[in-house]
Amino acid sequence: MTMPFFTPADHDAAVQAMLDHPDIGSRPLRGLMSGIKRRARARAVIAFVQAIAPPPPDATITTTRQLMHVLFGHAVSVNDLHRHFATPGRRASDRADPDALAAWLADHREQLAADAEARMVELEIAWQQFTATAAAAAGAIRTASRAERRGDA
Repeated sequence: MTMPFFTPADHDAAVQAMLDHPDIGSRPLRGLMSGIKRRARARAVIAFVQAIAPPPPDATITTTRQLMHVLFGHAVSVNDLHRHFATPGRRASDRADPDALAAWLADHREQLAADAEARMVELEIAWQQFTATAAAAAGAIRTASRAERRGDA
């Protein structure tokens, strides 16, 4: 399954952050980039859990959070989960069956854990490529801006 980890909006935000904070070690830049990576990780984890085949016994927010904890060591924020799953009037734990999930997970844990680890490695590689691309774009904009100020353009 291929999915883009980073959106064009993520790229634009990263380039703008790099332009606004040219010092690579600056705290604001690290914070902005960390937020971009966190949102990409949330999208990747949610997509991974949604694409599990055979699917878990139910698709509630509670079950999804439990799967994330088991497979990734943490869950994404409740806000991110609600954006993807919530429907008006439905509570997070509606229809969650912890016993059915435990039985299902016992049969699938090993393969899912390996797939989850591979997904996080893919995300880290994509993050390295993403930051390099954003840095190159920010550098090109800075270079063009300097040339324009000097009248070379």
